[in-house]
Amino acid sequence: MIKNDLTQNNELLAKLKKAEEEIRSLQNELLETNSGIIALYNDLNNANQKLQDKNLELSAALNELRDTQNKLVQSEKMAALGSVVVTYNHHINNPLMIILGNVQLLLMRETGLDNSMIKTLQLIEEECKRISDVMHKIKQYEKLIPVKYLETMYDIEQK
Repeated sequence: MIKNDLTQNNELLAKLKKAEEEIRSLQNELLETNSGIIALYNDLNNANQKLQDKNLELSAALNELRDTQNKLVQSEKMAALGSVVVTYNHHINNPLMIILGNVQLLLMRETGLDNSMIKTLQLIEEECKRISDVMHKIKQYEKLIPVKYLETMYDIEQK
């Protein structure tokens, strides 16, 4: 019976050793798995940080692109405005100078003109000069600042 107990004891010890080895093996596997998970977690965090950095770069690039696009649109508007200004300046100044020249010629002669007519011609001369001044200011459109007055009218001032 003692021999039997010893055999049983030895068998139990062998099973215990085998169980301990299996536990150590499983612990090693668990440590390796845990190390792999930690490495994957760190890789994921690094990738996430890189992605956030790229998103910031892209956001900055997008803002810069929008600014450039707005500047380009503004530049194109100013170029179109310049073309319109040159055209209208020409079409207004040509007949305006004819009117002004004829009014000044009539005022220089002054023969047979009553006071009322002279005052009217002087007013026409004055307004022609005012229009000419406005057209001169408009011709320099890149330096213009529109200034609103009387709620419906605009004046033009130079920078």
